[in-house]
Parts: sequence; structure tokens; C-alpha cells
Amino acid sequence: MLTIGQLAKRAGVGVETIRFYERAGVLGEPPRTPSGYREYDEGAVRVLQFVLRAKRLGFTLREVKELLALRDAPDAGRQDVRKKATEKLADIDARIAELRAMRGDLSRLVAACRGNGLDPGVWYGGYTPVSGGGTVPTPRLHERTWVEGV
Repeated sequence: MLTIGQLAKRAGVGVETIRFYERAGVLGEPPRTPSGYREYDEGAVRVLQFVLRAKRLGFTLREVKELLALRDAPDAGRQDVRKKATEKLADIDARIAELRAMRGDLSRLVAACRGNGLDPGVWYGGYTPVSGGGTVPTPRLHERTWVEGV
């Protein structure tokens, strides 16, 4: 049996992380000694290692709980885990596409900075303020300005 400190050390996390996972329902609450100390078995180490690995792969805490529930479900199989992993992969691909678009927008914004300041139209959604009030159209960097993309 392991104390919470021993478990934390073996799993490479802090004691508060273990308590958090217990409160969140990811790690079951362990039995306690007569003096109130938690006692963990080796299974808790494996669960924490799984949680950390899944989090590194981008799974949310809710998704980690779902994966752990599949482990205990008698009718669940590898195809269920594969489905969850495929969904996460699609989510990551969508985020990568979004980040690439953001990078493109930011690159165009940087290119619009000509050293003496930014083309004001970039900041004002395609219109440049003019003296006396009002605005005039500014040539666009691309079909979506930086301001509209925010």
C-alpha cells in the first residue's frame, strides 16, 4: 500500500493533483487507515500514469473519465477506444487548421507593419479614419481583415 506522498512521487505529480483527481472522480477515493491516512494500491499508479498520458495527447478531463469508464464497461471494446481516439485526432486536426489560419492572418498583419506603423485599415476593419471624421476604404490584405477575424 502507498501513502498519498508515495503515490505522488511514483506518478510524478503533486499531492494536490491526486486530491483534485479524487474530487473530479477520475481517481477513486481510497480506503483509509484507522488514523485517517489514505492507502493506495498499485492500480492507482497505473490510473494516474494513464491520465497523464491521455492529457498529453490532448484529452480533456471529461474525456479521460470516459476512457476510464470504457475500461470498466463489460460491453466496451477496443473499437470504442479507437472511436474516441479518432474523434480526438479530428479535433486536433481542426485546431491545427485554425492555428494555421491564425498564423497566416498574423503573418499578413506583420507584413502590413512597414516599420513606421501599421496600415490603419488593418486595425479598423478595412477602413482608414480621415481627418474631419469618417473613414475611407483601405485596400484589404485579403478577404478577411485581422479585426474581423477576432
